[in-house]
Amino acid sequence: GIHWDRVEVDGHRVGFGVCGSGPAALFLHGWGLRPNAYRAPIQAMARAGCRVFAPALPGFGGTHELVPDQRTFSGYANWVGRFLDAVEQRDVALVAGHSFGGGVATAFTYEQPWRVSALLLANAIGSPTWALFPDEVRTMVQRPFWDWGRHFSTDLLHSPRLLRLLPILLEDFIPNLMSNPLGMFRTGEFIRRADLVREVRAIARWGIPVTVAWSDRDGLVPRSAFDDLRRAAGVDGVVV
Repeated sequence: GIHWDRVEVDGHRVGFGVCGSGPAALFLHGWGLRPNAYRAPIQAMARAGCRVFAPALPGFGGTHELVPDQRTFSGYANWVGRFLDAVEQRDVALVAGHSFGGGVATAFTYEQPWRVSALLLANAIGSPTWALFPDEVRTMVQRPFWDWGRHFSTDLLHSPRLLRLLPILLEDFIPNLMSNPLGMFRTGEFIRRADLVREVRAIARWGIPVTVAWSDRDGLVPRSAFDDLRRAAGVDGVVV
């Protein structure tokens, strides 16, 4: 099982899960959630032979929000480094990130590559491409807020696992939204401007293995964004 604990980072208490034994690995959760929502993948990583650390990122799950000038992917990456220092892990065999956590995982690997042996991006943000049209490419910044909301609600209501998702919404997303709505909005705003393609390309060039996976049911992270990241990593990628 997963052991839930707390550690102090930057003078604030941070909740995190730890599971398994073996080389250290890091799991970074998506926007609006916390590690509790990812019990199954955390345990799967542990069964693969890792000791997995899964922190609640700043602004979520009760973790203190970063100060304004650090609310960037680089700021989150540096925070992840300080979290690893706090749990006395110098380096990790794998950094895995889902959605927003994938962007943070990319930034951390790029900022501190000497600490990371491999990178796994699952439905990760990081490409500026929203949609491809015959005569133009539209970026995530051009994507209207209503379209994000439309895909979020459609993905949720049409999911075959709706009954499994509802407890996650009640336990994680809604409490995060109620306790820190401005923080959720601020993080969402800089996520819209994410462009980490250059960083992924550099990570691959340094010889750090990168796996890029994407679900064909994901309406929030489009296929074009997945293609940008897998091409930057020089891999075919995995479509689930």
